[in-house]
Amino acid sequence: MIASMQLLWVISSTILLYAGAVPLIRLRMRRQIVDPVYPRYGLVAKLSVNNQSLGASVNTETPLMYFIVAPYFSTKVCRKSVFGCLHCHSEDDCKRSGPPTAITLRDGSIVVLVPTEASFDISEQDSPMVIFGSEVASIFGPDVAAPSSVLGLGFSQDHSLHWPLIDQLVKDPSGYIKSRSFSLYLGPGYLARGEVLLGGVDPDKFMGPLALMPVVGEGHWMLHLLAVYV
Repeated sequence: MIASMQLLWVISSTILLYAGAVPLIRLRMRRQIVDPVYPRYGLVAKLSVNNQSLGASVNTETPLMYFIVAPYFSTKVCRKSVFGCLHCHSEDDCKRSGPPTAITLRDGSIVVLVPTEASFDISEQDSPMVIFGSEVASIFGPDVAAPSSVLGLGFSQDHSLHWPLIDQLVKDPSGYIKSRSFSLYLGPGYLARGEVLLGGVDPDKFMGPLALMPVVGEGHWMLHLLAVYV
């Protein structure tokens, strides 16, 4: 993982850009409240799936990407959620591709996910078809009162779940990105805005020094951060 913090200008939604010779996918990101009952903040990325604008909580611990799906959640839940709800219809090339799986999260919540295939929209590029989880049911943990959508950037420990978005984009024949690296940028302010860059780092978005921390395996790994200077 490559992490950096600095002021940036948000230009567009999901686009493919080149930093030098390195292709990157840029997603807008914002720090905001993700649970209205137990007010807590998260980093919410904006992305487009099947021509629908959605939000997803950025999580570097899980490899899973999944979205709240209508009509399994009510219109009221979808309207109040900072993430929105995905509407999946076969005529729009959005289809379920496997049986449901119940997954227990670290906060004690349980989500039921159905593998789903749909387009991941990248402007000025042919949209790749990606597999993610459709959240069709959830049991909330003790400090959770609302369903979440998640953009997971971590390594997959369970190889039966082939859903990491970065892995799919790297392996796609079109080669949307060449590296599994990613970077996060945050600007200043109470509700900071920033970007998630999939595929590496944009050298125009940081002022050095930048230390690259190689990950040699897909097991457990930890980086001790001694200080952050903004």
